[in-house]
Parts: sequence; C-alpha cells; structure tokens
Amino acid sequence: MTGEQYEELDDVDDVRPVYAVPAWVRQLGVLKPELLRPVHRTWVDLIESFFSRPFVKQWMREKHTRFGLDTGKKLRLMLELSTRRVMAKGSDKRLTEVYRVMQHAFDGEMAKLGMELVETRGGLRYVVNGHSHFASMTPLGHIDGRASCYFNSGTWRTVHQIGTHAEGRPTFMPMHAMTYIVFFPDGDPMNRNFEWWTGAMVSRG
Repeated sequence: MTGEQYEELDDVDDVRPVYAVPAWVRQLGVLKPELLRPVHRTWVDLIESFFSRPFVKQWMREKHTRFGLDTGKKLRLMLELSTRRVMAKGSDKRLTEVYRVMQHAFDGEMAKLGMELVETRGGLRYVVNGHSHFASMTPLGHIDGRASCYFNSGTWRTVHQIGTHAEGRPTFMPMHAMTYIVFFPDGDPMNRNFEWWTGAMVSRG
C-alpha cells in the first residue's frame, strides 16, 4: 500500500499496549506523513476482520455480562476507539491514561485466573505468566504460612511503551526490558521464598 519498504514498521508488534498502535503510527507520521493513511486503513480493516471471526464472536458472548464493563466490552471499546480519526490524530492526553488503565485491567484479569488456580489446585502457590504484558507481581495471600503470588514476567523483546509528550499527545519510548523470577527450595540457608527483579535498558538516540 505504501509502495516502498519502511523498516520502522517492523516494530509495530512490539508496541505496548497493542491497541495503541494507531498513536504509535501517528508518531512516525510526524516524520513520514505518507504512512498515516495506508497504515490507518490497514488497522481498521484488521479490527473489522478480527471482530467478524466466529471464534471471537463466541468468546465475546461467553465473556458478556449484563451489567458492568466485562473483558469483552473492554477489548471492543479500546480496539474500536483505536480506529477513530481522533485516535489517529493522537492529540488527547486522556487517551494515554485510558490505555494505561486498560492495560493493567487486562493483567488484573490474568491475576484473577491465577487466584482461581491457587484456590482449586492443592500445593500450588505461584502462577507465572509472560510475553505479552508488562512485568508485574500481585500478592495472592498466604498458603500454609508462606507467600503466594501471581507473576507476569513481561516480554523479552524491545518494548515501545506509551507515554505522554509534554504537549499532551501520546509518545513512545523503545526499551529493552527483562525480568528474573527465582524460586528457592525448602531449607534455603537465607530463608528465601523467591526473588523478583525487573529492569530496563534504553539506548541513546
């Protein structure tokens, strides 16, 4: 659609949260305006195709609740919002805050599933998730006097994380993020249950 190769677009699947892609493209469009129209059109077509899939329709029905903002509604809200022209302009600071809230809400859903696993499976104290989200640790209480936790180890790829420019528009900072989770056996000489370390490295330029 663009008529030429843009290496910058290779990082599109590393944008976090993923539904901030249009705002990320807008940032690229500041330097290369010719990208805005074709990538926005492609994104709109992709979202429409996604919601038309039988599996997605069935999943949305299963997640539906009569009252409140269920997971399916959250997903539809954010993805449909990302196809609007206001999103392509990327000028509303409040949208950046919504992205953050929604990202943590989805990870909260995973933490809830972790709690259910701990409650239904005897002897389980830790649940570890990863790859597609930001790193996080959520305490789940104590089992037999020892800490129980849900961990999200994040991703091992370069993350283009959304932030807020001084002028209010969404902006992104690429970073290399890494999280280590270490579990210790019974009888550890330092009496440790686990260690959780997370950090990031940002390149110059």
